[in-house]
Amino acid sequence: MLGELEQDDIDAAGRGSGLRIDATPLPVASRPERRARARATAEAIARHLAKPGLLAAGRRPGAAVAVAKGVRAVFDDLGATYLKLGQLIGSAPSLFGDDVAMVFRGCLDEGPPIPFAEVKAAVEAEFGAPLDELFSSFERTPIAAASIAAVHKATMPDGREVAVKVLRPGIESVVAADVAVMKPLFDFVGAQIAVGIAGTLSGVLDGLELQMEEELDLRNEARAIGWFGTVLATMGITRARVPAVIPERSGRRVLTTEFLKGRSIDRLLDPANPPPELRPALIDALQAWFAATLTSGVFHGDIHAGNLLMLDDGTLGIVDWGVVGRLEESTRHFFRALIAGCLGDESAWPEVTAHLRAVYGTGLQDTLGLDGDAMLELVKGQVKPIMTTPFAELDLRQMLIGTEQSRERGPELEGTGLRTKLTKRYRYWQEQRRLQQTFRNSPGRRSSFDRDTFLLSKQLVYLERYGKLYLPDVPLLYDRDAFAAMLAAAPA
Repeated sequence: MLGELEQDDIDAAGRGSGLRIDATPLPVASRPERRARARATAEAIARHLAKPGLLAAGRRPGAAVAVAKGVRAVFDDLGATYLKLGQLIGSAPSLFGDDVAMVFRGCLDEGPPIPFAEVKAAVEAEFGAPLDELFSSFERTPIAAASIAAVHKATMPDGREVAVKVLRPGIESVVAADVAVMKPLFDFVGAQIAVGIAGTLSGVLDGLELQMEEELDLRNEARAIGWFGTVLATMGITRARVPAVIPERSGRRVLTTEFLKGRSIDRLLDPANPPPELRPALIDALQAWFAATLTSGVFHGDIHAGNLLMLDDGTLGIVDWGVVGRLEESTRHFFRALIAGCLGDESAWPEVTAHLRAVYGTGLQDTLGLDGDAMLELVKGQVKPIMTTPFAELDLRQMLIGTEQSRERGPELEGTGLRTKLTKRYRYWQEQRRLQQTFRNSPGRRSSFDRDTFLLSKQLVYLERYGKLYLPDVPLLYDRDAFAAMLAAAPA
């Protein structure tokens, strides 16, 4: 059949340390496509946000949530790349606040469904056969619908229950137009506003663009599932699992896997009283994630809570392998040194700092007015607490939104007059803008190291969310001996 994967192709992805991922370059959005998408964006903003008093609500109680609901409605209307941004917001309460993040939680799997006629046509085109010959049953309503695909439950002719993931028709052109519309806007906002989340928008979009280029070929996901299944088997982990791929019903635009029965871990019947199996299963999954990253440089690149399922049999299901990070050799050595430093090896920190200097130059260090030793202490002071602080006390904002030192220089506003407050705010903004411009002009901007560490950082944001829920007393580096063993097992 036209879209079938070979079982050997999936199995090969699980052997050795290599994992084949083929990016699908986005098409060049035409001028009419860019104009149409910009017009749709403006209309959605006018429909949901241009309401009397909404954006001028200031700091009144509930104002942030009201605005967030308006933005969520805009994202739902536009879908595609906008829903990707919504997924990040919904999985990062430490960055956006619990109430705002909750508004965007539905972006993980509650996007608009694909009309069933289009789903049917896509599946039949992929395999060159009628839908009722390919599956004995196929539910019309999706069990999940996100930014670039929807998932339907179905039954194979032999009775196996499966999940069928189908790419949205024409999604490549929509994403290309989104990126073309967003890029100049995000570049401008990042350069001019600079402070807080605004300063990271350009980098976020760069990361999402690369991520979606790989998600647009579902054969990548099939190979990634096979690869990580082998990792779990090699480590002897039985409390976490991935779904089996059905090769004869999988291709570029359709992926069929075993149907895993369970609930996403943030939608349990009683999240305040989770099943006792969840904690050890999460720790096993965390161990497997770090072990794969340290030893091979390969990791699940979208481990938000919606992709972790507490299964009916008491194990943890890890799904949605469309985004898989692959660290270059130099970046993997950097990550290993970083972990070694956090475990207490003081000799690793000069290597970490030297690598950052080699990638980004000395501009940031010069702008902050630091010598080499002070820069080392700054890097160590930011990174080590993130890895060694229990989740309940962890705050990742220091890593993702500027340096600890720059926040300490931030405006001290209590008990001062209006003119002094405005002056301090302005000076703080100027400093942040200089730092952002220094970073944006550095040689490492948009480098492979920049992209890889962005994707790693995003996973830490996701880990923090459910770590606070279910592992509040556990740090990321939860077991010194276990992580030391991972480093020893990793190729030098």
